[in-house]
Amino acid sequence: MRRTTLNFVVDAVAFIVMLGMIATGLVVRFALPPGTGGRWAIWGMGRHDWGGLHYYLALALLVLLLVHLALHWAWTCVIADKLLSSIGLSPGSNAGVQRSRAGRRIAVGCATLAIVAGSIGGFYWLAASNLVVNAHGTIRRNAPAGLVNDGERAVSRDEHNSGRGRAQVKGSMTLGEVAAIAGVSTDRLKAVLGLPGDTADDARIGQIRRAHDLTMSQIRSQVVALSESSAEPS
Repeated sequence: MRRTTLNFVVDAVAFIVMLGMIATGLVVRFALPPGTGGRWAIWGMGRHDWGGLHYYLALALLVLLLVHLALHWAWTCVIADKLLSSIGLSPGSNAGVQRSRAGRRIAVGCATLAIVAGSIGGFYWLAASNLVVNAHGTIRRNAPAGLVNDGERAVSRDEHNSGRGRAQVKGSMTLGEVAAIAGVSTDRLKAVLGLPGDTADDARIGQIRRAHDLTMSQIRSQVVALSESSAEPS
């Protein structure tokens, strides 16, 4: 494949992927806003499914942008040299200088990759270190001692464990996550919800609800009852 054809294909695919990101972002933001959970679906896909598609499109676009940069790296280096020349930082044109320029291009390429990887990794680390999971079950990492976050305010663990907020089960959650919220085993939760014993622990609640004709209200009420019974002293 000729270089120009390859460039066109990469750019065309990147454009299509970008349109897909915009479309899925609009679906997640407006058509299936937060709180719809497993109640609403578009073409059989709930909000969580559309969010996953949006994520993978973003990864695909990142890969395509890196390929685009690699295909145009020589041009990028030429433009960089011209910009450096305009401010008197570009070397001359003898053989030694050309070798220096080639080495500098390699260094710039490595530095660019390091900056991109560091920016993405740094953002992920910052986000993960400030994780605040509300009363859907997981304890807030940086919550004050004795408190958890219920999504709106910090509450005592006693209040949280009493069942308040535990009804906020979402369709995007897995069966195992809901069992952890209720403080029971997945087998116990399956029995209470009337699910087959071979139901996967990583199955999404929204999918389970649709497959077994359950409502989110029924599931939440059972989770509250289980969490309250598990919190009672034996």
